[in-house]
Amino acid sequence: PVVLIRNGIPLKQNLRRNLLTLDELESQLRANGIEEVGNVKKATLEPDGEISVIPFDDGKVGHGGKSRPVT
Repeated sequence: PVVLIRNGIPLKQNLRRNLLTLDELESQLRANGIEEVGNVKKATLEPDGEISVIPFDDGKVGHGGKSRPVT
């Protein structure tokens, strides 16, 4: 598995290595009911190509309390 988001921050190098754009990742987040990248504790690209998303608990936001809207 490859980590794509950690503590609300997209790991752009891992996205590039796996030929994913930030737009594609954001689309997958919306499909999982996540509106803001900053609300994601961890997102992982699984070996089968699926993206697993773990949101922060209780509305907490990563990235120093800042959130980035999914566009």
